[in-house]
Amino acid sequence: MYINDELTPKDFQGGATALLPDPRIGILVFPEGSRSRDGAVQRFRLGAFVLAKNLNVPVVPVVIAGSRLGICPGSWWIHPRRVHCRILLAIHPQPEESHRQFAARVREVMVRDRHRLMCELLRHGALDRHRRYRAFGLSSFLRRQIAAEERQGHWRTLLDVSFTSENWLFLGCEWSTMALTVRLLDPQATIQLIETNEDRLKVARHQWLQDCDQIATHIDQVTINHPTSVMCSWAIDHPERHERDVQLGN
Repeated sequence: MYINDELTPKDFQGGATALLPDPRIGILVFPEGSRSRDGAVQRFRLGAFVLAKNLNVPVVPVVIAGSRLGICPGSWWIHPRRVHCRILLAIHPQPEESHRQFAARVREVMVRDRHRLMCELLRHGALDRHRRYRAFGLSSFLRRQIAAEERQGHWRTLLDVSFTSENWLFLGCEWSTMALTVRLLDPQATIQLIETNEDRLKVARHQWLQDCDQIATHIDQVTINHPTSVMCSWAIDHPERHERDVQLGN
């Protein structure tokens, strides 16, 4: 087995066959070239796909879930963690597509199937939703509220939602377990939140708020991007808030 870091650009273009004495030997490649900082699948470097087209061999994608929680970005500590891998069907290069198009096609398949794998693991309780330290620094009252909402499992409804948009509008966030699920399944999502409760806003700012997100107390204070997926948590456990939700929707 050869690692792509040992190959030079000349090897990619013409000398790759000399490095493979046995055609049954595969080459293990991590096409992103580095670890993802936020959990999203980054762009693919082209070396593996140039090599595959040159040798006229397929690429066998493998998607991984769970490793990021064991080796946290920016940390030297490695924690015991179960890592889940799924080997996908081989993808053959097409004569008419460029190396970049081939890489993009493989990446699209891997992003989609990694999303499916994570949804399956979350549904069966085989994957942690978020790291425990995200509740550190909060009061015991807020931690109890988060744990209770976690056990209720309303966030599981997102496992059957098609993530067709990177923009999400939350009309009320409860204790942020729904927003954390969106962030886990789509780390690059932009979340806009309409919420008036100060305790819930404190949890939201502590757990998932990023620079691209917006938090406001009234819908007129945010700029809604299109397309946007809308999640309404005000009517889940608090029917009396539904009328307010309808007014905001107008």
